[in-house]
Amino acid sequence: MNTIVRVSKWFGFSLLFTIGLAGLSGCPSDGTGNGPLDEPVDVADENMIDDLEDGDGSILEMGGRIGAWYTYNDGSSGGTQTPEENSNFMGTAGGVDGSEFAANTTGSGFSEWGAGMGFDFNNPGDTKGTYDASGFTGIGFAAKGNATVFVAVAIEAVTDEAYGGTCVPGEEEGEECDDAHGAFFNLTEEWQPYALVFDEAAQEGWGQAADFDPATIVSFQIGVADGVDFDLWFDDLGLYE
Repeated sequence: MNTIVRVSKWFGFSLLFTIGLAGLSGCPSDGTGNGPLDEPVDVADENMIDDLEDGDGSILEMGGRIGAWYTYNDGSSGGTQTPEENSNFMGTAGGVDGSEFAANTTGSGFSEWGAGMGFDFNNPGDTKGTYDASGFTGIGFAAKGNATVFVAVAIEAVTDEAYGGTCVPGEEEGEECDDAHGAFFNLTEEWQPYALVFDEAAQEGWGQAADFDPATIVSFQIGVADGVDFDLWFDDLGLYE
């Protein structure tokens, strides 16, 4: 399993939204991650974050949630990713259970820490805000792909103050921001159900430590390590009780 250094900066603005990166320091030491569930978690219609069926690059605007999908990568020379950073992210044909669209990113050639995709929960287009998910157990999703991914939820306390959080980055090792809470998941070639359970989400430990507070979540991120040729598909993302 390839080891990546980490993502220690939230950076950049697109024309419509800020982009942030998941803290990610490598794959599990034994090369394993969480497997799929036997059955999908039960997500009520009003708690669906995005089923991608409108085909656009924004999450569903309801329940106080507003935001757009984005991609990110380490900028390695020769690295390629589709959709490109700051491009117009749209749903890709071929969703779970015969649905029309899903979120998809492909790429290769990243040698520093890797790449990924994600979205903000409360970003109307100018700045990141927090979203209160304290009434939920976690986030369910369907996924397929060819890699082990780190699925994370960044909270306000680990998000750089320059991008809407309260974390002040230091200059020493371990003082970085963006060490988000998450878990590794093994994706397969076929669509499978998964869930990120808030009580089980953990920081990797390379940045500033913070207790997970689901009342202050900022963004959702899906990261893959360096050196991986990746093809990631996610669909039907929703909060469940």
